[in-house]
Amino acid sequence: MKQVNEMVERDEFTGAVLRMDHWAVSKEIIDITFQRLYPTVNNGGENNVSFRIVCGGMSDYRPAIRFVLDTENNKWDLVSNSYVSVTKQ
Repeated sequence: MKQVNEMVERDEFTGAVLRMDHWAVSKEIIDITFQRLYPTVNNGGENNVSFRIVCGGMSDYRPAIRFVLDTENNKWDLVSNSYVSVTKQ
């Protein structure tokens, strides 16, 4: 993030930074989520870049990617992916 901060301070960066995060819903389910962070420069001295996060709330929560542990085969199955279609083989 330090490089992004420096670019924003010099007005060389516009747009959003994509942050990937994971959440262990349970021992058998892991969700991957993405958030867009929008940087802005605050008036003042050094290191005054802040990031605005747009949040849709949890009422309609859908992870971008979800893995579920197949305990019989001891492997993780990709069960949903917002970016590509997932088919069971």
